[in-house]
Amino acid sequence: MAFSSAHARRVYVKGERLKVEEDLLHEFKGHRNFSKDDIPQVAIINRTQRPISRNLCGFLNTGVGGVVYCGVTDNGDVQGIRLTSYQKDHVLLSIQDLFSRFEPPVDSSMYTVHLVPVVTDVKHIPEIQTHPMDLEQQNTPHILRTSKYCWCDRDASAQHDFGMIAPLYVIEIEVFPWDPECKLSVTPTTPIHPLFCNEERLYFIRRLGGLHQPSLEEVIQLAEADTARYHTMKE
Repeated sequence: MAFSSAHARRVYVKGERLKVEEDLLHEFKGHRNFSKDDIPQVAIINRTQRPISRNLCGFLNTGVGGVVYCGVTDNGDVQGIRLTSYQKDHVLLSIQDLFSRFEPPVDSSMYTVHLVPVVTDVKHIPEIQTHPMDLEQQNTPHILRTSKYCWCDRDASAQHDFGMIAPLYVIEIEVFPWDPECKLSVTPTTPIHPLFCNEERLYFIRRLGGLHQPSLEEVIQLAEADTARYHTMKE
């Protein structure tokens, strides 16, 4: 898992294998294609990638929380994703935009995002070197909801050509367990959580290390179980 330095900064070590596996609470992704719009057409046709939104949707609907680790292979090896400062802004904006497209929209209090540096040696954690940010360029709108390069990606490519290699990060997207006090409760008297659908208008539920698309009967059973659980806790 992520380490902490003497300065309380968490890091991952490149090539290490995480101590957790893909299960009910953890999902590994080697890419940062959050929505279906981010995935290249060839990957959609060949079914080599699925949007990360499906996993986030599954965590939300299961109600017990979970974390997606972007930059970690399916077998749990840390590889990291290179991100410039501008690309880090793009990642955060993309995730915010993605959750706004869920139905119902996901409130920012229901999740958090961590960009955790990846290093080669945990005993010698270097300072993260980044290219100075230009304020005017930083305020340039990012291009979202497309598999085409944003200006920040072209800038990263240009930096690379000049020998300025962006640092590696693991992008952790953590969905919190359902809070009965959340304003998204289905009813004010029985605060069970709603069933979320992602930007594709698809519903998913987390099952161990995978996803399940529920039937209408299963949705009803989930609502009944949540209602019973809530009233049991109130007794």
